[in-house]
Amino acid sequence: MDSLPLKMNNYQLSVIDRQLSSAYFLVVHGSRNPLYGKQLHQLVNDIQLQLYAQEISIFLDTAYLELASKPLHQKIISFAQESAIKGYQSVRVLPLFLLSGTHVINDIPQEFSLACGDSPLPLELLPNIGTSIDLINLLRSQFEGANTSDRILLAHGTSLPEANQELEEVAAQLQARVAYWSREPQIDTVVNDLIVSEVKSIAVLPYFLFTGKITDAIESQISDLQDKATTKIVVLPTLAQINQFIKIVIDNL
Repeated sequence: MDSLPLKMNNYQLSVIDRQLSSAYFLVVHGSRNPLYGKQLHQLVNDIQLQLYAQEISIFLDTAYLELASKPLHQKIISFAQESAIKGYQSVRVLPLFLLSGTHVINDIPQEFSLACGDSPLPLELLPNIGTSIDLINLLRSQFEGANTSDRILLAHGTSLPEANQELEEVAAQLQARVAYWSREPQIDTVVNDLIVSEVKSIAVLPYFLFTGKITDAIESQISDLQDKATTKIVVLPTLAQINQFIKIVIDNL
């Protein structure tokens, strides 16, 4: 699936001296699930509304890293060409990835390097959104708001040890346990261990950008576990469902 068609008349806000401004390009993983695209579109709309309130001009587009009809570097080049025509002087690329897995370490930089060779404008690759200290603070506030006796930070998991270590470091800052969807320790194992330990309540924070089949399966699994235990289990929202996350994306642009 290609990036969402973001037209200038929808996403070009109040005109404020574009000659000194950058255009912005958000990169996401991509999914065949139509709900993923709808949530991405809503995220862009939310960015638009917050910037409109500040009377800030922005030209913004998005692209999937995977499942797109064109490679990412071609999408970046096309966006840079359109940005140059509209009078922008540079393009900043922000990967909306939470952990520094293979996509962040290898795939996106490779595509970015290819784009630099044919781009009419200077390109800047920003750190992935997961490196933002403000994101850590947001996660902490979500856990604190749940007011539970124990915390679990739940991510998909990867074969790259560095990315899993990164998640464990984030969890340590949040005083949370780590659970994975695709590797051990999995969420049911961690929750059951806490139930056996007779903790009173657990907050589970799915460390995902958008909802989808995996987060639906997580909620179903948690519901089944809840039916068999007196421990209260709270599933917190994914990041794009949290209003403060929009400001973090804007600040990192």
